[in-house]
Amino acid sequence: MKPIVTVRMLNFKVSVLGEVTKPGTYQSENGEMTIFDALAAAGDLTIYAKRNNVMLIRTTESGNVVTYRVNLQDKNSVANKDIFYLQQSDKLYVETNKAKGNNSQFGTLETFGLSAISLVVSVAAFITRF
Repeated sequence: MKPIVTVRMLNFKVSVLGEVTKPGTYQSENGEMTIFDALAAAGDLTIYAKRNNVMLIRTTESGNVVTYRVNLQDKNSVANKDIFYLQQSDKLYVETNKAKGNNSQFGTLETFGLSAISLVVSVAAFITRF
């Protein structure tokens, strides 16, 4: 009989950040994780996620940092095995699309202005009734 050696990585972790429902660090039970597994663990992308420009940040064994840009809407982009299968300590960053940036510009001043107008209209309606 020949001996069989099985190696399992017990601390396989990846981080998912940005426009996902539950950003954080996630572990894999079986020592491997795909980009879709990681996004699913993070609760999927929010409606504000930029699906065509997800950043995969990977630190190589030599300590160099390599970044990949992934278009989740392009099957050829995701089909790359270096991108599809995540490695230990990979980080996924999902950027925000322009819609959220535009919505965030509607801020405190506009809200205060609308509240003031609403108050004036309410008072005017109250006075004219009596």
